[in-house]
Amino acid sequence: MSGFSAEVEAQIVVRDLGACAFPGCGRHVAHLERGTGFGWAIHHRRPKSKGGTSLAWVNAAANGVVLCEAHHRHVHANPAESYANGFLVRANGIQRPDEVAINHKTLGLVYLTDEGGWSPVEEGPTPESWGERS
Repeated sequence: MSGFSAEVEAQIVVRDLGACAFPGCGRHVAHLERGTGFGWAIHHRRPKSKGGTSLAWVNAAANGVVLCEAHHRHVHANPAESYANGFLVRANGIQRPDEVAINHKTLGLVYLTDEGGWSPVEEGPTPESWGERS
């Protein structure tokens, strides 16, 4: 398989609400043409060139995220920042994308799942606990 299947792409777009997941952006892009210079891409967090597309999880939803083209270029041009924020996953064989948290514009700091969902890294305070003091 050379990339995400149509089903997985749809899961990623739905999870990311059709918007760029890069912090500070959130530009709705799914209605734009892909790869036009003003469009968008589904970014492989662990690049296909760093693990081979024969591994099923390389093309699972946890490894993909919607990015506008400007932020897709930014992620690849700034690897240290991108690793720190979970937009790139190291090809060291120790961690898979579903084990590396991502700083997602819409979802916050989360783990993405291979099924197209997500889970929070930590349970944060609830609205009920905001007024409580220890």
